[in-house]
Amino acid sequence: MSELTLHPAEGSAERAALLSLADYYLYDLSAYLEGEPGWRMPESGRYRLPGYFEVYWDEAGAGVPGRHAFLIRADGELSGFALIRTPVVAGDLDAGVDVHVAEFFVTSKKRRAGAGRKAVHLLMDRFPGVWEVMQLPRNLPSIRFWETVIRERPVKRFAVEQRLLQEPAPHFKMVMTFDNPPATP
Repeated sequence: MSELTLHPAEGSAERAALLSLADYYLYDLSAYLEGEPGWRMPESGRYRLPGYFEVYWDEAGAGVPGRHAFLIRADGELSGFALIRTPVVAGDLDAGVDVHVAEFFVTSKKRRAGAGRKAVHLLMDRFPGVWEVMQLPRNLPSIRFWETVIRERPVKRFAVEQRLLQEPAPHFKMVMTFDNPPATP
């Protein structure tokens, strides 16, 4: 892979592409959700989270303040997406958090080619501040990926903890936080 780019997912075509990729993402994620409430295979054969991904766009298809949807392209090919949240008003995110990685997905075809690593580095260049990244405790590949990628950068105060979240139902997440300083030119 020689080139990787992040494109804001703005407009109906980009939104549709991201929502299509979300189906693959949810399918991949289901491997780590055995026994979690609400994650049985639906009779339709498609995992859906109605309204979850759509909150990144307003009714006209434009981006919503504090929510950033990106498409990842590797060598010009659609290869994944990133959903990032930043605070608009106090209380939008946990105290002291500037950047929350809500979802991050790279197609299996591009994972071993370094697309995920490069995409995270581009996001870190774009969004300095205190980051929060969460993974399912059973998703060991994701945990290893994030630990490796974060440690490749000159971050400060890197911490990992298991946290009990209450929404939408009580469940545990691995939570990584770190201070990502602004990129130097």
